[in-house]
Amino acid sequence: MQAIRIESGMKLCYEDEKTFLIEDFIKDKRIQNIRCVEFITQRKENVFYFVEAKKGAPNPQKKQHGEEEEKSEDTGCFKQFIQEIIEKTIHSHIIFYEILLKRHCVVLPQKFMPRDCCTMRYVLVVIIKNHEKEWLVPIHNALQQGLASYCKASQWGGTPLVVMNESMALAKGFIKAE
Repeated sequence: MQAIRIESGMKLCYEDEKTFLIEDFIKDKRIQNIRCVEFITQRKENVFYFVEAKKGAPNPQKKQHGEEEEKSEDTGCFKQFIQEIIEKTIHSHIIFYEILLKRHCVVLPQKFMPRDCCTMRYVLVVIIKNHEKEWLVPIHNALQQGLASYCKASQWGGTPLVVMNESMALAKGFIKAE
């Protein structure tokens, strides 16, 4: 059954029977100092999408056209933004594996369960509201670089990552129009 979840001012879509609401799980269990993506969903067999929604993103570029240079402040915010997404992704992946290893008591939807843990693949999907397409490239590159070591160590198969704005997410079926 198709479900909708409002996050960061967007209507995120997912199939209820193929989705684990990991952020709700963390809140319900009152697990502290752990940050997670909104949810993990399976859109293709044995491919798990870690979905994170954002209202916006800081500009990693310095000010131009004679304006006061604020690169260090903007860059600091950008690095913090990237680090938060990296942390949420890693925490979510670890919690997901802990659940599969039955170290947490949770019943996952039957259609969500992986058929073969050895062939599982993962994709981080970051959806940013009100963002221009060309602004997505530095975010993608920073996340890819920041997650590279973890993805290699945990055998994600490279760094499968998609950063999209609302119109791209709408076209891919990750969100519904308002």
